[in-house]
Amino acid sequence: MVFDPGYVPKLNGIAEQKAVIDELLSLWKFDESNFCVTCMIRTPLRSKHCRRCQRCIAKHDHHCPWVNNCVGVNNHRHFALYLVNLVFGILFFDWLLYYYFSELPKPDAHDCLILADSICSISNGRRRDGYETVAGDEV
Repeated sequence: MVFDPGYVPKLNGIAEQKAVIDELLSLWKFDESNFCVTCMIRTPLRSKHCRRCQRCIAKHDHHCPWVNNCVGVNNHRHFALYLVNLVFGILFFDWLLYYYFSELPKPDAHDCLILADSICSISNGRRRDGYETVAGDEV
């Protein structure tokens, strides 16, 4: 997802930056919510500076490490569709796992799949020679 997240355009020169700063000072709005001191630009409402992208993003939601891009005004819909597809993919994978394991042949009750044969025969109450034991006694 390498769509433009909605970068706030940078100013062309120092003269424009000075004009914007003077305007904000005259309106008593020269603060962090209206001006980015890193980019030296006036920021729109709900815009934030991303430290990873080194740009200001309009309606910045977050910087997503999974898509390595910011989520902003221009790609928020694409990110939501990505999440919906991700959820459906996980649900489909879970269904495939359930279907696969339900179709496997069931082991017999006396089969021991995890323990060694000697330990398994003791736990099942059977000896190697075929005789069964009850509470450790030969029958």
